[in-house]
Amino acid sequence: MKLYQSNYLQIDAFDEQKLLELTWLPATANMTSEEYKNEHVELLKFILEQKIEKVLGNTKELYFVVNPKVQEWMNENIFVPAMEVGFSKLAVVMSTEFFAQLAIEQVMEEEVGQQIMTKYFDDIEEAREWIVNI
Repeated sequence: MKLYQSNYLQIDAFDEQKLLELTWLPATANMTSEEYKNEHVELLKFILEQKIEKVLGNTKELYFVVNPKVQEWMNENIFVPAMEVGFSKLAVVMSTEFFAQLAIEQVMEEEVGQQIMTKYFDDIEEAREWIVNI
């Protein structure tokens, strides 16, 4: 069920698995840091309301490169509150943009990110299979 759609992000919910699927869109090439943060605030609302445990992030078309300041903000303002309601598993379909992918991996290597079971994939179907069955 589609929960949210913007120029940058679509969020779909799969209630029976306590799973959200994020699909980042090509317009992220023109996204600002504030817009990136705002998209994650929207995501956090759904995680908190529905006590989401799993997220599948399709970053294949995520072209925004997260800078270190935003990475730190993500850890403090998104991951910590999300983990407090049970978020603990993340499947990431890797970006075709090298620096965007590197930034995602750096976020997940931070102390907070290391508490989330994370696996990276090239294929969306493999990512879905893993996140649903974990």
